[in-house]
Amino acid sequence: MSLRLRRLLFEWEDLPGFPAVLRGYMLDFLTFFLKTGKLYAPITPLLLQKLRENDPKKVWDLASGGAGPLESLLPGLVAEFPEIRVSLSDLYPNPASWRRLEQQFPENTTGVAAPVDALRLPPEADGLLTMFSALHHFSPEMIRQLLSQISGRRQAALFCDGGGPKPVLLGGILLMPFLFLGATPFLRPFRLSRLLFTYLLPLVPFCTLWDGTVSVLRLYSFRALQQLAAECSTASYHWQAGKFRKFPGVYVYFLDGKPVD
Repeated sequence: MSLRLRRLLFEWEDLPGFPAVLRGYMLDFLTFFLKTGKLYAPITPLLLQKLRENDPKKVWDLASGGAGPLESLLPGLVAEFPEIRVSLSDLYPNPASWRRLEQQFPENTTGVAAPVDALRLPPEADGLLTMFSALHHFSPEMIRQLLSQISGRRQAALFCDGGGPKPVLLGGILLMPFLFLGATPFLRPFRLSRLLFTYLLPLVPFCTLWDGTVSVLRLYSFRALQQLAAECSTASYHWQAGKFRKFPGVYVYFLDGKPVD
């Protein structure tokens, strides 16, 4: 995708003035979708390896959104590392979704109430840095800034996003309206306004379908991630791009960063 087109496309949930209630309902659906589909399950062995190299076992998750990927990964992480501590952060904090994780794993998860800009990490953002389903929200210039910042901090990082042939992924997006019809009554917490904005005034399905389509168009190719990793690697810090296959035509792409001794 050209840089100009990437700048012209937008996602509703990225807009500062977008209603929080709609953003929350959109994230609830995406959380349900990512958790049920276990999209990031293939990344588990690499994530466990990164944690073994990271002492103490602490994770700071960036752009957490609804925390769907972490919700599906946490049981395995806690089973391996009962003492693990995971901090959830976002430019637009989503405490309602994070509270669900805090209740399930009270000794292991904490939601950061203040907005956290991934390009301006606070000093307390220590441990292993993770990010799921958010790289496509950043322009190439912003990714270079993000990777350079982390290289300077000499923190280990693992950033994951979806990938694969765009026609295959766009075909999957077409199923979203049907998934909304079937899944919405089971989303929790139950809210009459959720039903209102899904069935009677379908703003949540429309905005999610729009954002999903734009997200697929914005996804970075594996070659683009390889190039960014090569550009941002230094003598003291190494970035590597990789991928795991989830389904035929659907991959998890990742950027793996670690300091060089």
